[in-house]
Amino acid sequence: MNRKLCQLLKCTPGIIVRNSGLISQRIEFKDWLPLLKMHDDARNMPQVGKWAEVKKGLYKGDVGCVDSVETWGVQLLLIPRLPPPEPSYALPAKRKHTRPRPMPQLFDPVAIKQVYDIDPNHIRENFYSFKGYNFDQGLIIKTYDFKSISTIVPRMPLSSVSLFRESHHPKVIASQCTIPRPSEWEFTEGDEVDIHSWSGHGVVAKHGVITRLLSDSVEVDHSNDEGIVRFSWLDIRKALRPGDYVEITGGVYRGWSGWFYEISNHLQREEEASVLEIKDIEHHLPNRVEVCPCR
Repeated sequence: MNRKLCQLLKCTPGIIVRNSGLISQRIEFKDWLPLLKMHDDARNMPQVGKWAEVKKGLYKGDVGCVDSVETWGVQLLLIPRLPPPEPSYALPAKRKHTRPRPMPQLFDPVAIKQVYDIDPNHIRENFYSFKGYNFDQGLIIKTYDFKSISTIVPRMPLSSVSLFRESHHPKVIASQCTIPRPSEWEFTEGDEVDIHSWSGHGVVAKHGVITRLLSDSVEVDHSNDEGIVRFSWLDIRKALRPGDYVEITGGVYRGWSGWFYEISNHLQREEEASVLEIKDIEHHLPNRVEVCPCR
């Protein structure tokens, strides 16, 4: 094999590569034809700026943004789950106990110093090294092989969406248009929605009806010359009017019900819905409009 062929094979997913180079063996003549009929799996290959779900380990079930794609796997930007420091007085246990999984939170060098009494290594602006891991804009960089992740991400917790946006990482900001559907958001086909899409000319406000729900976007019919248009999940919200009876489906007020009052911070990134709270067990769920606060 010449140098160009070796370079091509190293870039091909599924080819085994070690530090010593390509792993090769002789193929029997009877297998030559089937070898040329390999399936194209490029549609399921991760792409930089897209989202992937971790399938094993401490971050199992967590969703991250693809930072880079290599021949062996990917680097993901994830919300860190750092275990608390070991107390100095702790005695070795006879039996190992399963510790609860640490809560996800952005990496903060000041908080790290206070909690662990260790100064993280400052490499460059907003980039730190701590306990063998690198942190970029508050997000941890983790490496996984292709079998350890899934590119099919149907939903992501709203708390994770908020933390990713709070990080202001450039790749996260650039990939917000493909962010997965927040888990707490309840939408169905036929729902009326308001669309607030952000462009270089400001906010574009529209109204329409959902025709199709996708994992990373929503198709909306404007009932005008535009027809059906696809929007990001972060561009839509419930079309609510003062007096609509609603139930909160996420956040600290989850399960509360009442009448919708108003939207504050109108047409801004962080909108909040105000609800006049009232407990009315006679008002059954099918007659309610389910909403979720934006944060």
